[in-house]
Amino acid sequence: DATLPLTIVDTFSTNEHIFVDGSLTINGQSAIEGKDYTREMNGNDQIIRVQVTDTLVANDQIDIQYKTRLTDENITTPNVQVNNTVFLEDAVQKEVTGTRKNASATANGARDWMSKTGKHNATKKTIEWTVDIHTLDRNLSNVTLYDKLPDGLTLLNDTVKVNGVPVA
Repeated sequence: DATLPLTIVDTFSTNEHIFVDGSLTINGQSAIEGKDYTREMNGNDQIIRVQVTDTLVANDQIDIQYKTRLTDENITTPNVQVNNTVFLEDAVQKEVTGTRKNASATANGARDWMSKTGKHNATKKTIEWTVDIHTLDRNLSNVTLYDKLPDGLTLLNDTVKVNGVPVA
């Protein structure tokens, strides 16, 4: 028998993926770090703790959801195996027997940073080029795109746009 308060302990290695700040919910409600849950590091392991202070009866359920994202090292790696372990801890921080569960998922990080396509308009004798930059879940700033036109092509005035907005 475990005594209250119980703590739900969720761990994963930060070698493969990292916690997305502000993403944790408990029973569908946004959770506040430091109040509703805590996070700590133990070596390369991220540990999330959610304390349960209310008595749980048969068929009660606590739904905890959060997001992680692949590390910079894994963002372009195909088929990254990410692992996670969850268990209950009692009031004296002892693991409750029989509660440990392991889960894993395969995340396909292999995505290109950008793609480029061209569409020929035979009537206008033009090619409309589109370059898509994929941030891969990262914040980018001061991005400069260099795109050299092949020999024989000329850039038409007032045709360059970023997110649909003309660029001078």
